[in-house]
Amino acid sequence: MDLTRPIVYRAVNFNDGATTVDGIEGTIVQRVRYGGVNGVGYTEKKATGDGRNASDVYQDWRTVQIDAVTHALSRGDLYDRLAGIIAALTPRGAYVESPGDKGFLPLQFMWPTDRIEDFGSEINLFIKARPRAQPDFVIDRDSAGGDDNDSLAINWQVIFDAIDPRIYVLPRNDTDLTTATSPVALGNRGLYPAPLNALLVVPGGSGVTTFTLTGAGSNMTLVIPNDAQDRYVRVSSIDEVVTSQIGENGQETLAMSLLTAITNRQWPYVQPGGAETVAFTCDKTLGAGSVLFYYEAFA
Repeated sequence: MDLTRPIVYRAVNFNDGATTVDGIEGTIVQRVRYGGVNGVGYTEKKATGDGRNASDVYQDWRTVQIDAVTHALSRGDLYDRLAGIIAALTPRGAYVESPGDKGFLPLQFMWPTDRIEDFGSEINLFIKARPRAQPDFVIDRDSAGGDDNDSLAINWQVIFDAIDPRIYVLPRNDTDLTTATSPVALGNRGLYPAPLNALLVVPGGSGVTTFTLTGAGSNMTLVIPNDAQDRYVRVSSIDEVVTSQIGENGQETLAMSLLTAITNRQWPYVQPGGAETVAFTCDKTLGAGSVLFYYEAFA
C-alpha cells in the first residue's frame, strides 16, 4: 500500500489525515504489515528414491495489519471519529453488509507504478478482507489527555484476514454476453492468474439451454433446464462452484449438476502477460445482465 494515498474499507478512508493551522485532523496510517502467503500442499519422502514427492500447490490466505493514529481538534470529534472506525471495522457489521461474501469486502488502496502505458502513474487495487476483531486502541494521557479543545490523538491497530490472497485491480473487466461475438480477447496486466467468472441469465420458457466456454485453460459445458421464470446461473472460478437462482427473488443454491463437462477439472483463468482468447457458444438467447467478468490480479 502507498501510505501517501487513501486506504478505504466500507466507505471509510483510514488515511485521510491533514495538517491544518490548528493541528492534525483525521487518521494517518503509520505502518502496514503484509503477512507472507504460504503455499498449500504436501511433500513426502520418496519410498525408493532420492528427494521427495510433492502435490499440487495453491496459495493460502493472507493477513494484513494496519497501525494508525486518529487525530482531532477536539475531544468530542476524536471520539466521534473512533466510533466510526469501530463501526467500519466490526466483523459482524461487515458480514451483515454482505452475507454472500461472508463479510470479506474490498480493502482498497493504491500502488505507484512506472508502467505508465498500462496503468498511468498508479494502480487502483483491493483485497477482499474482513477484520479479525475490532481495532485495538492505545489511549495515552500524553496524546489524549489535554483540554477538551486541544488537538488530541489515539493510536489503534487492526488485523484483516483475506481468505482469497489475490490482490485485484480496479475496475472490473466485463464482457456482455448478449452483444459480444465469439471469440473474445481478454487481457491481464497483473502478474498473477485472474479467475474468470460468469453470470448467465436464462429467460423463462427458453427451453433447455446449453452454454460452452473454451479457453483460458478450460473447456466447460453447462446444461441449464427450462423454467417458467428467469434462471440466474453463476460460475465462480474463485470458489470453483456453480450456483443457480430461479426468479429475481429466489434463493441462490449450489448447482454443480448443471456443469456436465469441465476438462481436467480446470476452471478458467486469465493468464498474466499477453491477450487470452476465450470462445463461447449458447444455443439460446441469453437475457440482459449475462456477462463474463474478472479482475486483473497480482500475487
